[in-house]
Amino acid sequence: MIDSPAIPECASKLRKQMMLLVRRLRRETTPMELPLSQLLLLSRIEQLGDDATPTMLAEQEGLRPQNLSALLRKLEEAGLVARAGDEQDRRKSRVHLSMVGMQVLTDNRNNRDNWLAQAMSASLTTDEINLLREAGPLLERLAACGETAPSPQEKQALTSPLILDKSE
Repeated sequence: MIDSPAIPECASKLRKQMMLLVRRLRRETTPMELPLSQLLLLSRIEQLGDDATPTMLAEQEGLRPQNLSALLRKLEEAGLVARAGDEQDRRKSRVHLSMVGMQVLTDNRNNRDNWLAQAMSASLTTDEINLLREAGPLLERLAACGETAPSPQEKQALTSPLILDKSE
C-alpha cells in the first residue's frame, strides 16, 4: 500500500471527474425513461442469468427485501421482467428479463455508448483515447477493491476489449 499525501487530493479530484461523467451518461436515456435503480436491477438480472433469485438480487444490489420487491413489481408491471417458480425448490422464485426488458436494457446501453463514443471522437485526441484505454483496467481494479470476486458474466464484461478505429 502506497502512503502519499497526494493520494487524498487525487482521489477527491478523480471522484469529482467521474461523477461528472456518470451524471452526463445518466442523461443519455432510452425512450422508456426508467429510474437508474430499475436500470441497475435489469442489468444485474441479466448478469445473473438463470440464477437470479430475489434474495440474490437483494444481496448483490444492497437492497432490503421490501425495496427489491417494490422494484421488481414495477418492472413486472411494465413487462420488463417475469418471475417463475424454481423447478427444483418450489420455495424459491427465479427472475428473468422479458424480451422487452432485454431490448430496453440494450437500447439504453447503446444510447450511452453512442454518446460516449461521439464525445470521445469530438473532444479527445488519439493519444488521449489510448490513455483512457490504458486507464480502464486501473479503474476496474479501483471499483473491485474490497469487493468479492466478480461473477463469470462480470468478468466477461470487464475483459471485453475497447476497439478503436486505427485510422484516427
